[in-house]
Amino acid sequence: MTNLNKVILQGCLTKDAELKKTSTGKTYSSFIIVVNRDYKNGETWTEKANFFYLTLWGARAENLTPYLKRGLKVNVEGYLEQNRYEKNGIKESRTEIRIEKLFMLSKSMAADNIPEPAVDSAFNSHEEAKNEELTEDFLIPEDEGIY
Repeated sequence: MTNLNKVILQGCLTKDAELKKTSTGKTYSSFIIVVNRDYKNGETWTEKANFFYLTLWGARAENLTPYLKRGLKVNVEGYLEQNRYEKNGIKESRTEIRIEKLFMLSKSMAADNIPEPAVDSAFNSHEEAKNEELTEDFLIPEDEGIY
């Protein structure tokens, strides 16, 4: 039986994306987006900020990371992946969104002088995201916090 694991979010990057490599040499980019949600609390409307960890792999990470700057509004499509790891002898877990498609909806303030990216076949391809190996250096350290 096939299950459904699909995520579509629209939000803004909280800081510049970072291009990294796993211990096996695979390239990835990691970043956090904030997605605001309005809800009614009694008679008043309240806004709640939700923060999500995202990763982009391979050629897409290499090509797009220079454009993924703080404040950039994006729409992402991908799937949830739960990462389990051990840090300082303590077992931990974090759910992240692995990006299959990424659409830039606005320029960030930091990206004003950067030209628009060229769209290539790697932009919407998700083949490289399949079967990527998760290693501890893939994870964003908790002490970096959310900005």
